Amino acid sequence: MKCNAYNSLGEEGFREPDIEPRLHQLLMEASLEATPKQVLKLHTVPDWLPAGSWVYVPFLPKGRFEETFEACERLLVWGMLPVPHIPARSVPSEACLHQWLSSLTHIGVYNILLIAGEKTPPAGPFANTLALLASGVLSKHPLHGIGVAGHPEGHPFAANHELTRALAFKREYAERNQIRMWVVTQFSFDAEIFIQWLECYQELLGSLPVYLGMPGPTQLKNLLFYAAQCGVVESVAALRRNLKTTQLLKPWTPDLLVQEVARYQTINPDTPFQGIHLYPFGGLKQSAKWLRGAH
Repeated sequence: MKCNAYNSLGEEGFREPDIEPRLHQLLMEASLEATPKQVLKLHTVPDWLPAGSWVYVPFLPKGRFEETFEACERLLVWGMLPVPHIPARSVPSEACLHQWLSSLTHIGVYNILLIAGEKTPPAGPFANTLALLASGVLSKHPLHGIGVAGHPEGHPFAANHELTRALAFKREYAERNQIRMWVVTQFSFDAEIFIQWLECYQELLGSLPVYLGMPGPTQLKNLLFYAAQCGVVESVAALRRNLKTTQLLKPWTPDLLVQEVARYQTINPDTPFQGIHLYPFGGLKQSAKWLRGAH
């Protein structure tokens, strides 16, 4: 899918909008990602993580479902809304997937993030999310919503036309099964790249809301390392063009990025972009505190 370049600069004579209401809403309603280890090492409810927060819990490549389940259980006790990752390629069998989903819904977890995962070869019958959706297993459980991944900067193992076809399949699945679905993107730190993708895919997205994944506060050198690992190429190139060597030791914060997308959302109220999701590479507590102190 080919798109025209997006230019975020205001036209001459354009009156700058008041972004504060949108900015405040984005920060207050942001979700966070927390590994099972990060959650389970907290023995008491953290005062820096407000009740009602959406917390995504990844199923790590070498992890066990029991760890994800235990983390979700603890988050529920604390009044959070856990969203466990279900990586299709890590599911050993349909029977096992039924068991996982039954365990989750039994304790009150009704939202999941469905991703392909990185396990090679696949542990069971599902090579990707499309195969898992097509199996019909999810429709046999009382799920309220399914998050799926978006890739504004492409995917290291899938061509753009494959990503487009997959997104169309997922949207059609949600419509056919009348289930709420949303898109959470890979992390990015360049607003123009994200907005260009958003406008390119707006028709295809239809009614699916989109949540921009962004890194929480972290050291810049660490951010570049994680970006390289995750294939976030365009954002890295854009950042390096304006980067001095001495800045590598400085912390990076998403302040400017969230301001830019708040501005875009204010100007374009009908956009599918609805919120932000933080990947706390610099630590869960640091990211949570940034959300509360950035406005």
